[in-house]
Amino acid sequence: VMKNDEFKFQEVFSDLEVMAAIFAGAIHDVDHPGFTNQYLINSNNELAIMYNDESVLEQHHLAVAFKLLQDSNCDFLCSLSKKQRLQFRKIVIDM
Repeated sequence: VMKNDEFKFQEVFSDLEVMAAIFAGAIHDVDHPGFTNQYLINSNNELAIMYNDESVLEQHHLAVAFKLLQDSNCDFLCSLSKKQRLQFRKIVIDM
């Protein structure tokens, strides 16, 4: 039984937001090379070049994860509408 002052998760977050948060947590540090952003930038690493020295690893993790979703065997979002997929992507990126 919930008390009136308890957090009501479903009243604050949509199902899409919850799914995006779980996905963001799951992909955090995917394909991490084991170096910091600053090291990658200072060493002129190809990832730093690709992402113009801006949030190099964060952008890389997102790119790898969303690239995986392009594989039909990995695309758990296939039942979402195009609008929902775009919203999902934006939510994850903004996290």
